[in-house]
Order: sequence, then structure tokens, then C-alpha cells
Amino acid sequence: MPGDPNLITTTIMSSATQTTIPKPEEYQRLQLDPFKPILTLSRSITRPYQPSDADALAEKANSPLIARNMRNAFPSPYTCDDAKSWIQLATTTTSDNAVKHAFLPDPSVYLNYAIVSPKDGSFLGGIGLRPLTDIEHRTFELGYWLAEDAWGQGIMSELVQKFVGWAFHTFPDLLRLEANVYDYNIKSSRVLASAGFRQDGIRRSAGAKDGKIFDMLVFGMIGSDVQAENYDYQ
Repeated sequence: MPGDPNLITTTIMSSATQTTIPKPEEYQRLQLDPFKPILTLSRSITRPYQPSDADALAEKANSPLIARNMRNAFPSPYTCDDAKSWIQLATTTTSDNAVKHAFLPDPSVYLNYAIVSPKDGSFLGGIGLRPLTDIEHRTFELGYWLAEDAWGQGIMSELVQKFVGWAFHTFPDLLRLEANVYDYNIKSSRVLASAGFRQDGIRRSAGAKDGKIFDMLVFGMIGSDVQAENYDYQ
């Protein structure tokens, strides 16, 4: 409402008009409490990384079975120094992790989050978004990983369904989410399919890792693909 001091707005300028629109409540929430979880589900809590996560992150991520499904930027072995560097990057909104959108010029929202247990707060993994560039600047790539001792519990299947609702709600100019899966990672393909992603294509022999060549499966989702119940992501 006009004059409401609690309403965070941004101004869009064009050659002919000037329009003020409300920013999504996600930005308001982050300004008030940047460490509050973005998703609290039955099997997991998704929250910003904290410096105290470093030891647990290094322990859980230091797995060849996890690394084989990740890009080479994911360290293996995964040391405590690697964990500290990642946490610093993931929680610095003035870096590339802060995305400047056409409708939201100065967002201060994190794109990468820790996954922890709702029972005891133990570290379970990570999930996040990577903005693409040029004509794909309204597309984010989705990535995630889960600790070995958390596999087979339906954690990621539940989380990805709600995370996509959070993403499209938080970034109004987002057109598409994309995920690239190595052809041998059947479980990840199933997670994406259950969340409503469609396999848009196959990039033949696009991946080479650990001496092996493999196809990359391209999964995509646009806003109209999101199941209505997943927009209610809380």
C-alpha cells in the first residue's frame, strides 16, 4: 500500500514510464533475517550456509561417489579449506552469486544453500542455482548433492519439488530451470522427473570425466510446468 514503510519496492525506468512494483517477500525476509531457512520440510531443512558448517561440509562432501556425479569444480578430495572457500562464496551476495535481474536490479539473495536434518540439524548436502548468461540470462541451472548416509530416504525427491516452486516465486523474471545429468546417474534423472522436469534432449558425448566419455541428459522446466502445490513451498 502507498506509504507503507514495510513495503520494499524497486523502480523500473523506461523511456516513457516509471513503475514501482513490490519486491517478492523473499528479499524482504532476507533483509530482516538472512539466516532463516527458505524451506522447512518433513525430511530436510534448506538454509543459508554458515561458517560453522565447514567441518561437516568437508566430511560429507569428501566422497568419490558424490564427486563422480558433479562437475570438476567440485573438489575431490574435499578439504576443510575447500569447504571454507565455498561457504564464503555462497554467502557473499556481492559476488557472482548476486544476480541482477531486469525487474529486480539489486537483489541480495543467496543462490546456494545447505541441506540439514530437521531432527538434529546434521549436515546432509547442498542445493543451488547457477545463472546462465547472454540470451540465456533468464535461465538458471539447478544443481544438488546429498551425503551418502542420506541416500535412499526420499530427501532430494521431496526437496527438489519444493525448491523449484521457491525459485520461480523468488525470481519473477525466471523463465526456465535447467539441469544437466550424466547419463549413468539414473537416480538424479528420476528425482528431476518426479519434480516435473522434462527431458529436453541428449548432448551426445558431451561429458568426459575420470577417463570416461558419456552423454549429458538435459532436463528443463518452465514456470507453467511447476505443479500448483509446489508453489506453496513452505
